[in-house]
Amino acid sequence: MDLNLNPIETLEGELLILKINYKKFGINRIELPIAKENYTLSLTWDNRLDIFHLTIHTGYGFENAVPDKYYKLLSFINEHISLGHFEISSEENEIRYRHSLKDISQLCYDKKNFLIKASIERTLIEMGLYYDVFEKLSSGEKTALEVFKEVFPSFKSTVQ
Repeated sequence: MDLNLNPIETLEGELLILKINYKKFGINRIELPIAKENYTLSLTWDNRLDIFHLTIHTGYGFENAVPDKYYKLLSFINEHISLGHFEISSEENEIRYRHSLKDISQLCYDKKNFLIKASIERTLIEMGLYYDVFEKLSSGEKTALEVFKEVFPSFKSTVQ
């Protein structure tokens, strides 16, 4: 069994069987639209560095400078998530969620497949937990801390 099999090829085969729509960009990247949530999951394999990247593009972008309240909000969120992180991309000024798996080419096919699927599931869970926060903050009526406390009432912070 070839341990260095491109995980994108494996996923693509499963997506075809399940009849899930996706876009392919070269041999190392596919994107899946998450229609009901209006964001995109991008899966990228970097065989040179042996890293599998999972990125969710939220669609929340900024034409000009990013308001400080978004950086505060992302800081609050990143303190509470178990996997990956939210960031504002320097290229597109867009809020996105990222997680990476390193050194997966050394795993057997089944373990690699399980790890990738579990990471995709966890990535979608993390995004689902916090997507409403971005929706509420974009309305412009409340601060990042107010929005975060509204969505997560048990949250305690000394930061204002």
